Amino acid sequence: MSVIYCMDTSAWIGMKQVYPAKTFLTLWQKLDTLAKSSHLISPHEVYKELERKDDEVLKWVKQRKQIFLKLNDEEIIALTLEIETKFPKLVDTLKETPEADPFVVALACLNKKNLQMFGDECIVVSEERPRSNAYAKPKIPDVCMYYNIRHFSNLDLIDNEGWKF
Repeated sequence: MSVIYCMDTSAWIGMKQVYPAKTFLTLWQKLDTLAKSSHLISPHEVYKELERKDDEVLKWVKQRKQIFLKLNDEEIIALTLEIETKFPKLVDTLKETPEADPFVVALACLNKKNLQMFGDECIVVSEERPRSNAYAKPKIPDVCMYYNIRHFSNLDLIDNEGWKF
């Protein structure tokens, strides 16, 4: 079975904070291999969020722009709007630039639908935790659960790939 990991902004930031490239060079090389084989993706909206801070993650992803997919397909736009409707507190719709969270889940849902016939899987990776109560603002793991998409943390991704350091 092949796995595609759909990365949220929090996953990229968490990788940098917990596993900096200067210390975990092998990890970043393995991430590069996933990126080159199209097993590491993010919606373009994640790239836009990463651009807000000029740091080593931005430098790394700039060299791998193929990871970031522009979502112009009618089906993905409809799914993103559906997510925002079902989870209205997920993002601040008044912000000038759209938040990436619904796009991350929508991209994973679309990939899941396309991959299932091959027995493959698309897993969302973020450093968010599920909400603690029903009245809290929903997080990516909550939306993933609703759409039956697996959610991983960065450490889960590392474990799933069997990487040892």
